[in-house]
Amino acid sequence: MFRVVQTRRSEFFSGVTVPWLAGTIAAFLSVLSIYWINENTNHRFTVCPLQLTVSLPCPLCGGTTTAVLLASGKPLAAFETNPLVAVGIPLAIAWALLWLVFGLRIVTTLPPPKQVAILLLLLCANWAYVLSLRG
Repeated sequence: MFRVVQTRRSEFFSGVTVPWLAGTIAAFLSVLSIYWINENTNHRFTVCPLQLTVSLPCPLCGGTTTAVLLASGKPLAAFETNPLVAVGIPLAIAWALLWLVFGLRIVTTLPPPKQVAILLLLLCANWAYVLSLRG
């Protein structure tokens, strides 16, 4: 299902352009600012389009809180908040470090339709969990 291939470390940054990097930094800082405002004031802001339009959390709602809990060394609390994000962040970091430090890239041998099906299944299961937290 997965295989490890040797690759050049510099290929990790091959798709990064200055506008992409600026946009990523701006989005990251915006989300952190909203998190800080929510934690330190009586206001409750959300940037989730689904939550804003139909008052339902999306499958990734609570992701910022989960990331902060992971960074604070509270993996169980992070997992309880949003399991998909709590597992996805460490996996993404491990994937990036393997590529950047050792020049090893993990690739999948699954065809794209199966990759999409697995991703949708994970998102649906996580969404059911996030919705169950509301009840």
